Amino acid sequence: MNNRGVALVISYMVVVVLSALGVTFITSTISEKNSTINYTNSTRAFWSAEGGLQQGIYAFKNNDWSG
Repeated sequence: MNNRGVALVISYMVVVVLSALGVTFITSTISEKNSTINYTNSTRAFWSAEGGLQQGIYAFKNNDWSG
């Protein structure tokens, strides 16, 4: 094999390795984004429920059932 053949094989290997790293990075980014969305939604749900509970306690204590 001459030098041109070796350089071609090495460049193909570099392209494959960089492509694999790119796919891994994209997959990791998508996974992190989905985790962030899930956390945000669960936090919003918790605080919405907490606010509704506090409104109910206030209404019960003050006989204010108008909402």
